[in-house]
Amino acid sequence: MSASPLPATQFELRGDTIQSTDTRNHWRWIKLIVATFAFAGCAAAVAVGVYSAHSPAFQHDTKNFLDDVIQAKALQVTFKPRQASTSAPSHLIVEGLLFPRQDASGTLVFDGRISYVEDNQRYNFTLIDDRGYVTVEDEETGRIMRNDCLKEENVPPIQSFTSSFANGRVIDDVGASATFDIPCSNGKLVEFLFANEPYVFCSVTGQAVDTIHGEDVEASLALLEVGSEGVPSKDLLVRPGAESIDECKPLVDGNNPAAPSTKTVVKAFAQRSFDTVNVLVGNPRGRRMQSATCNCAGGKKACLFVHGLGQTYDGPEEDSFPKYFGDIHNQAACCSSIKFMRMDTINNAWYDDALPKKMCKAALSVVSSTNPMKMQGVALIGHSMGNLIIAAAANKGLCAIDTTNSKWISLAGPMMGSMSATTLMSTCTTGSSVSSVVKLSMLTAFRRCPAKVSLRSLAFKGSSSSNAKLDSLYDSAMRYYSKTVNSVVCGVSPNGLYTTKSVRYTALASFSGHASEENDGAVHFDSCRAMIRSSNFQTSWSSGNFYRASLNHADVKFVNGDGWWGDDRKPIKWFNCQF
Repeated sequence: MSASPLPATQFELRGDTIQSTDTRNHWRWIKLIVATFAFAGCAAAVAVGVYSAHSPAFQHDTKNFLDDVIQAKALQVTFKPRQASTSAPSHLIVEGLLFPRQDASGTLVFDGRISYVEDNQRYNFTLIDDRGYVTVEDEETGRIMRNDCLKEENVPPIQSFTSSFANGRVIDDVGASATFDIPCSNGKLVEFLFANEPYVFCSVTGQAVDTIHGEDVEASLALLEVGSEGVPSKDLLVRPGAESIDECKPLVDGNNPAAPSTKTVVKAFAQRSFDTVNVLVGNPRGRRMQSATCNCAGGKKACLFVHGLGQTYDGPEEDSFPKYFGDIHNQAACCSSIKFMRMDTINNAWYDDALPKKMCKAALSVVSSTNPMKMQGVALIGHSMGNLIIAAAANKGLCAIDTTNSKWISLAGPMMGSMSATTLMSTCTTGSSVSSVVKLSMLTAFRRCPAKVSLRSLAFKGSSSSNAKLDSLYDSAMRYYSKTVNSVVCGVSPNGLYTTKSVRYTALASFSGHASEENDGAVHFDSCRAMIRSSNFQTSWSSGNFYRASLNHADVKFVNGDGWWGDDRKPIKWFNCQF
């Protein structure tokens, strides 16, 4: 037997000592690191020096404006979405009335209410004494249909607004890619980040800021002075009915406002240094606000949208399906063509031949592939059960994408089934308790009782409502899914974007018995990701192909647009970057 080889460390004679090359490399790395920090320190010192010498180029008048806000009785805000916004319909107007106050640390904070009307229902989001609640009322009768506490996930990080606004950076131009223009000949353009969203306004010495511009929304501001006529009282913020605001948990710690993270501080310092160098060499300082459009690097695809459970109409493909998929037919920038499936997903199981065959026929009609098992230039976008139909089609040998130039984009696919389906099946058939009767009446109203074959085909893998055959079909679907799917979004918030569907999915989540709180109301995260590593999923729409989003089961299919704030609430922006 030959001797074991010695470790790869090599030694060299240096004078009277023997020194390993590993040790020398170690010290070489240390010296390199020290030199790097020394260089960074020198660069920082130079940047600070240049910043001081050119301070007028960096200063703006926002502090004086904030002082005026503190002295005002209220701040009236009107939000209007831009025409091309993915966050809300352009006709939707959001009104806000904010009452300024100072917290225990002397920081400017707000109590207030933001309201909008949609589908003849008025949504009022109210914040008072660091607690929040939402009411939904009938616009015609004034009847309050919902009166709930808000959770931290439902509101932007308002505690950081004042510091973000005050620490904005002066820029020279909004850039050619901007969807708007800001006249500011007698002032300075200032950009600030709020909830990781960039905004720009014109700061003019001695004048109030009256408009703030975002990529998706524009906000008009008006200070209401003390003593002005018609200024509403702060009493309008009192929670209606018998409920007390004290029942709601604090959304922020008023005594200990959150400090900016180290990452935020480092990024801000790096940006300031970069701006300083630009001023020094005479280059314009550009905005951080980037257009959310992607360049379709993989080429545009013929897009086929495959819907999920709950549709009874069976017919030819259509050019739009707004009740199910929203306005995505006008927003899908990387689709060369768009078709929407229309299938009976009430009376058919996903694994039977009918649905996969129909999907394949539609897919082959939008591409020119001769081999149905290698469809080229197509993007299959499945929502919920639609993804199981796509997997079943491949496993049956009916059709499949060519993975080299086609895409499979999954929206909340229940690849292990759904505990909601299991719970619904048992509730539809058993139980006489008061809670079961309440559930049954709700499920009947949602057209989920009696349980049809499609619902039964979604019983959660390994549950009492499943069986060995169904479990095996799930296994096959997951194997194909894990090796083929290109992009996946999984919702982890039943409340989601707080729309008319939020009540349905929070109620569904409450009695479904999901394996974790990370669910979209109908599908929990582990079923959505299947065999894909949890660590692959990121919470920012711009971070890759696997998206862990604060959305519910309806939000992920684009019907409610993008959220107005938060990188984890942008399904359309994410979708447009998957090509």
